Amino acid sequence: MTSETQRNLVKIISSARTDRQDWLKNRLGDSTIVRQPFSTIESLMKDFKAGSLSSQWLILPGLRGIGKTTILTQLFLSLPLKTKHNFFISLERIQLLSATMQDVVDTIESLVGQSLESLQEPLYIFIDEVQYLNNWGLGLKTIFDRADKVFIVCSGSSTISLQTNADIARRATIIPMHPLSFSEYIDFYSFYNNKPSISLKSSLSSDIQQILLTSNNCQQVFGDLKQLEPEIKQYWDQIDHDAINDYLRFGSLPFTFNLSSNIAKWRAIDSILSDVLIKDIVMFRDSQSKSTEVIPALLRLLADSDSISLDKLSSLMNLNKRTIMGMLKILCQTSVTHQLKPAGSTYKHINKPNKYLFDCQALRLTLLMKSGLSHKSLSTKSGPLLEDAIGLYLRRISLDQNIHYNPRPARADFVLFDVNMAKKAIPIEVGYNKKTSFQVAESIQALDGKYGLTITNAKLDLDLDSQAVFIPLKYFLLS
Repeated sequence: MTSETQRNLVKIISSARTDRQDWLKNRLGDSTIVRQPFSTIESLMKDFKAGSLSSQWLILPGLRGIGKTTILTQLFLSLPLKTKHNFFISLERIQLLSATMQDVVDTIESLVGQSLESLQEPLYIFIDEVQYLNNWGLGLKTIFDRADKVFIVCSGSSTISLQTNADIARRATIIPMHPLSFSEYIDFYSFYNNKPSISLKSSLSSDIQQILLTSNNCQQVFGDLKQLEPEIKQYWDQIDHDAINDYLRFGSLPFTFNLSSNIAKWRAIDSILSDVLIKDIVMFRDSQSKSTEVIPALLRLLADSDSISLDKLSSLMNLNKRTIMGMLKILCQTSVTHQLKPAGSTYKHINKPNKYLFDCQALRLTLLMKSGLSHKSLSTKSGPLLEDAIGLYLRRISLDQNIHYNPRPARADFVLFDVNMAKKAIPIEVGYNKKTSFQVAESIQALDGKYGLTITNAKLDLDLDSQAVFIPLKYFLLS
């Protein structure tokens, strides 16, 4: 490392607190908005500080623009000024200096004034945009292994490098960053529109989750939700009429609140997708240029369907199935899409296609608009868009359940399998104006389910014949 590089690294790292304070104030002002991953990590930091938790290495993967940098900044600034060994480093800035990860490690050691092995105080390191430097994992592994008391949190827009590094996977804990939940959307909406904050009690959210996913039968689901109706109504009485539609379109991505029009929003989201292709995918050796060039076409095909077979994709794109599978894997690793496997035995469904939902509905909507879908025609795609939203929620709240889908015609959109309870599936059907629950009834019978859920915009209702409960979308969005 040259002396100039070292001086620049010291300057960047030493000025981080002031830089981060200004950066956060420009985005959130004096707002106290925090998201769930912040609360989770803050709790771990308190345990670490109290000495009840050993060294930790946490990784926040997630789609670009999802708010990872904001959470890292809030965590960094939450530590008091007297915390001596506290560092925030953006590897995007480090890359511009042509510095290496080893240079970063050496600079941290020079700033603390002693070797990592001899440190007596806790060491906190927050690393943003890890994908910008090669060997970032090896550098953090060096710190983690050499310092007795270290708390590392790092973020990245891709999990590809994590999944290919066994040393990182053994040491680090992944805390996935998801798009905004509805209650988080309301927090941001209220702040950016200068409206009074509307708080959702965390106990109400967790109660709804437990009822939906861990009840013994449909009667219990219905009865327990019925008891929560006054609290649910009290919350919704404070919400604007169009809030759900706004959320289901672009509201799950926090950066869209700074944009005034839908056109500006979908252009910004399209730019995010382009960045995934340019900055995240092409940097990995297993991404061939031919694959990268045709991924936009693959995304458009996925956006226009809910499930599509490899054979059909191979035929439409004139590519072999192995190449298609590699491209689909990369889209999942960059948090653009999420894979659902068919329910049932591996042998029985080996030729059934996987289902690919978008990580948030705004991605599918943007791709559809870019392909020429008019606002008037959006209703024809309301089903897949709603499935993306419900899929996002299920990934966030599914506890010990594995999420699948039922590939047979006229069957439920999602199937949850409790990993601790064999043959106790929860089929879930999704759609506007659902008046019958035959799809979940068929899936309950086929998969030995314990009860089914039909998520719709109808009222809370019980269908004992089908062993299903009609769950209002307003209820589900609070889970």
